[in-house]
Amino acid sequence: MLHTHSPAVLPYCFVDTPLRPVTHMGAFIGESVPVYEIRDKHGDETDLFGGSPDVCADIAESLGGSTVVLMARHGVVNVGNSVREVVFRAFYLEQEAKALTAGLQIGKIKYLSPGEIKTAGKLVGAQIDRGWNHWSQRLREAGLL
Repeated sequence: MLHTHSPAVLPYCFVDTPLRPVTHMGAFIGESVPVYEIRDKHGDETDLFGGSPDVCADIAESLGGSTVVLMARHGVVNVGNSVREVVFRAFYLEQEAKALTAGLQIGKIKYLSPGEIKTAGKLVGAQIDRGWNHWSQRLREAGLL
């Protein structure tokens, strides 16, 4: 699990527009990203943080079988089966949010179909090690690893 305040994703935590996949690299999102609303169970006087076991359980419940959940007015939680998968998803979630935001400024969006989500998700999921190796090599070249 990785919790971030991803700059391109953060606006989708406080607007009515759902974060949905628009490119093959976002297929892991599924049809749309669920949103955890802390106000539903804890009222409107929280710190929006979610550090208590009860709130964490609520976030997990909102996540369900998804790979990502937005925390309303707060941030995003990515999950996966490995650190590599979580990092891959966090990186491409940021890219997908940027693409969707840009597309919304241009015209009517053509989202991925359910079939494209399923098929592209399998293809892209197989690229996790490739992305990890590329990013690791760039860090080594920069002397950061």
